[in-house]
Amino acid sequence: IAGPLAGGLTAVLLIVWPHYRHMARIIWTDGPGAALFLVALLVYLLYKEEHISCLKACILAGILCLLGYLFRPTNAALSLPFLFALLVSRMWSPTYYAALYLPTLLGVFAYRWYNAAIFGSSDRSGYHYWVGNYYDYWSHLFSVDYVPTCLHHLFSGSGGILLLLLIGGAFSVHRALKQQGHTSFATIRSLWDSVRFLIIVGTPMSIFFIAYYFCWQRFFIPSQVLLLLLTATIAGYCIQTLMPKTERLLRFIAVPALIIAAVCYPYSVSTPSIRVALDRLNSQTPEDALLVTALNPAQLEPYVLRGTARINIPISRNIEFASKTITPTRINNPDLENFRDPFSSAFLNGGARSPITRVALENPQFLLDALQDGRSVYLEAEQMHADELKLFKQYFLLTPVNDSLFEVQARERCLGEDADTSCPPLTPFPPELRLFKRTDT
Repeated sequence: IAGPLAGGLTAVLLIVWPHYRHMARIIWTDGPGAALFLVALLVYLLYKEEHISCLKACILAGILCLLGYLFRPTNAALSLPFLFALLVSRMWSPTYYAALYLPTLLGVFAYRWYNAAIFGSSDRSGYHYWVGNYYDYWSHLFSVDYVPTCLHHLFSGSGGILLLLLIGGAFSVHRALKQQGHTSFATIRSLWDSVRFLIIVGTPMSIFFIAYYFCWQRFFIPSQVLLLLLTATIAGYCIQTLMPKTERLLRFIAVPALIIAAVCYPYSVSTPSIRVALDRLNSQTPEDALLVTALNPAQLEPYVLRGTARINIPISRNIEFASKTITPTRINNPDLENFRDPFSSAFLNGGARSPITRVALENPQFLLDALQDGRSVYLEAEQMHADELKLFKQYFLLTPVNDSLFEVQARERCLGEDADTSCPPLTPFPPELRLFKRTDT
């Protein structure tokens, strides 16, 4: 857009930008998805500058749209700038539209066929099966009630700061260039084509996720990456215009700087505490122990449970897999007032069921009986909320094995039919504890 310098600055910004850097390092689709948007922008600019034909641009955009849709359905929005260009140019040939959308339509067909084969209906996916209290009802999935929270979440992070800095910086640079008699970056056609691409793609995606029930910065990464590119473009053009000697120097050191930024920029590396806890449980507990944890059961299964007689007992319903219910079919009469609670009577009576039936704080008697029968019980405190641990200690004594692993023993006054009346009553897990915030990093 503005020469090699702007390209180098974009690469450096991507390397040091926290959200993209984090998502690009983990096994999620956000990093590759954002890369697809950059490739789509390249194809769009090549078409607008007449380096490739309209049909070739539509074919490439159709393939990119298919790949984006398979990553996340909302990524299909990257086809919209090409559709807009066709409509504005009054190109009505069906060949262009077929090239643009036929690959994605084949992807939609394959996706719906898979859903029908696995979940019994082409209209239901794994999200409906697992988060049916939201996904089976549009009024629960999208609502204007979510907008204030999502906007606060978005603009309190670096994405909103980037947008404000970009707008403010653009006006400041434009004014400075005009005052010194230079041509402003506003004359760069490809820059405005990039802005148009960002607006056409980013606006519907942002509206979609701002009204979505679950707010997360990762949903806005494609737009943030495009904003980074525009920021680097304006900065690169400004350096080229106002400081040509500096620009030549920067071009000379661009590649070494990029390598240094990639290799030496400090990662936010913390001790892999969850993996350490898994290894500790596997090596320091008997193979038939009951394990009370706040760890993800999907992580415990391959590292600790498989091939043994160990059983994981989640500490509370505030843990993945224990916090939700399975809904094999749509529940027709949900409890509209308590739809956020998948354990409400309306959902359970309608056929929803929990994949994890035993939770320590809901049924401590199960653990008390196991201890009385001579079964070993251990508690791993990693990721456990302080209030959960406090409730658990009302029934049990904890003997440290190491920093966060404890052997569990019953308080004698809570055992048997003659349990002391001072022992806490076996009441259901307090619903308010399901609202604890836990960060699984």
